[in-house]
Amino acid sequence: MHDQNYSYYKLLRATTTQLLTTDRLSHTIMKTYMQLISSRIRVFQQGLSVILLIGLVVPIALGSFAETTIAQSKVKLARKSVRFRLPPIPKGDPPGGTGSGGAGRDNCPQVNVPLTVLMPTSLRTAQTGRQVKDVWGLTTTESSPLWFYSPYSEGDRYPVELIIRQDHRNGKILARRSVLMPKNPGVFTVLMPESLMGMKVNDRRYWQLNLNCNPKRMGVPIRLEGMVQRVEVSPSDLKALETAETPHDRAAQYADRGIWLDALNLLGNARTAEPENLEIKEDWRSLLDSAGLSTVLTD
Repeated sequence: MHDQNYSYYKLLRATTTQLLTTDRLSHTIMKTYMQLISSRIRVFQQGLSVILLIGLVVPIALGSFAETTIAQSKVKLARKSVRFRLPPIPKGDPPGGTGSGGAGRDNCPQVNVPLTVLMPTSLRTAQTGRQVKDVWGLTTTESSPLWFYSPYSEGDRYPVELIIRQDHRNGKILARRSVLMPKNPGVFTVLMPESLMGMKVNDRRYWQLNLNCNPKRMGVPIRLEGMVQRVEVSPSDLKALETAETPHDRAAQYADRGIWLDALNLLGNARTAEPENLEIKEDWRSLLDSAGLSTVLTD
């Protein structure tokens, strides 16, 4: 642009010198001035066009970005937390049970968080007037694994036994099997024996997990116990569960209906498959926290 203006300046000077004595001076000078002015106007118009274009494009781009951000925020806000709602205790013999084991028994290492079953615990007042804990969980399946938290390093060297009883805590023993705990602290699952993978609706299974920190199985073991019962969902609940598309949605449906083990299995398996998925981690934390099990959350 500087070179263009300089050329017009040279042209103007040469023209003025040549025509100083002619009567066409005013006309020629005016024509040259008009060319210079026209050039300036074109440059100004081009600059103004760019400014106007920027003024239009930037707000549109920012508006689109803002709309996208707001939409994403709405989706995040609309995502329902997975929260467990404790249902009424099943009819029949109260479950009773023990949800966590005391530290230091039978030479077990001192730990901050004890051996714990991932199962809700409710309180009731017994006929004697004392408060009693019930450890229990519902499922819609023929068999459900049990989930535990082990706080022990080298936990795989401790003898552990699972006992399954029928109907009530002192009922007939249906199965007895050894369990291998993980070597490092963390959550682990225990599958039901194959012979028991056929619970019918309203069937109960009472389980008992014994941990002996003495390799020779001497002394008093840590004992956890509770109940599993199979239930049937209503047709309306079944329809809602069938339309749920993701593990999050299905787990939220089960948890809201008090079907603990199905919600836990869904999120536990999803967490194992995608350990770095932040949304699954949040769902897992939310579910355990809603059941009073936040002490076992280590990540």
